[in-house]
Amino acid sequence: MKIKEMFFAEAIDCLVTNDIPNRGIIRKIYSEARRINKNNPLAYTGAKLLNDRLKKGSIVYIATGWANRPDVNREIWENDGPPGAVILARSLVLAKKAVPVVLVENMFTSQIKEMLKAINIQPLNINEAIKNINSPFPIVAVGVDSFPINKEDAISKATELINTDKVEAIISIEKGGMSEKGEIHMSSGRKTTEQTSKIDFLINEAKKENMLILGIGDGGNELGMGNIKPFILKNFPHLRKCICGCASTIVPDNIVDLLITSSVSNWGAYAICACLSYLNSDFHIMHNQEMEKELMQISRQVGLIDGQNGFTSVSVDGISLEANMAITTLLRETVKKFLEK
Repeated sequence: MKIKEMFFAEAIDCLVTNDIPNRGIIRKIYSEARRINKNNPLAYTGAKLLNDRLKKGSIVYIATGWANRPDVNREIWENDGPPGAVILARSLVLAKKAVPVVLVENMFTSQIKEMLKAINIQPLNINEAIKNINSPFPIVAVGVDSFPINKEDAISKATELINTDKVEAIISIEKGGMSEKGEIHMSSGRKTTEQTSKIDFLINEAKKENMLILGIGDGGNELGMGNIKPFILKNFPHLRKCICGCASTIVPDNIVDLLITSSVSNWGAYAICACLSYLNSDFHIMHNQEMEKELMQISRQVGLIDGQNGFTSVSVDGISLEANMAITTLLRETVKKFLEK
């Protein structure tokens, strides 16, 4: 990596790994994730892998969504993850003319579609999205599909999706993964296995085909954290054992090609978008603060909650809308300044 690129990559990672949520975990897991990445900055590495691999028509599955209060209602969804997925999908279309497909549980597809429309993106099914990118007059569109909760159905769906022509990458953003006992837990130790789509099986199939697999997380219990599981279990006692009675750890088992950690998972996705903007010398690939505001307002409108404070709110992980907009602005300003010089 050239010196200028390194300075840029460091600046981006710094912006999204400050412990603003005051959880006391991000700096440690970031350092370990970076250590196993040959000490290279994480978001830039992920963006470079995508930028080098994807071409027009490449399919990228983006898995997100987490039922946040399953003991109350399985359809209460948190707002960290889905906004990042929607924004990253948009950037992949603009940067690479790729075909991103956002994968969520069946009950959440309507929310994702509304979020896409809020940022002027047309939601389509997979076949329509593929047809669109090859059309002489394509629209700016993203695919949306459901992924099963049931194990057998998930295995079947994974095979179907991976066998689709031109699939190149899988990205999970704030998505639960199975522990060594096949259970999925929130960072609090509560089990969400019965409410969460089994993306692990999609990852398993993708590995067989040597597809690129990225995981984005912030708390130690998301898909991708298997890369640093021994470190997490050693340093964070609250993640060693669930409270649901299955006697499992809370950290997923699956290994991905690259783990990207950030203080808020959405920010990790935004950081990749910023790096894609830099790599393609196109400032418009990333979103702006007005788009961030619109997206969070529609997220509240469709019922997503702040997982930390429980409000159906425009804040994310207890971080205000203004702060999230500021992160977006700072990422844009960083790209702008580095592209100028």
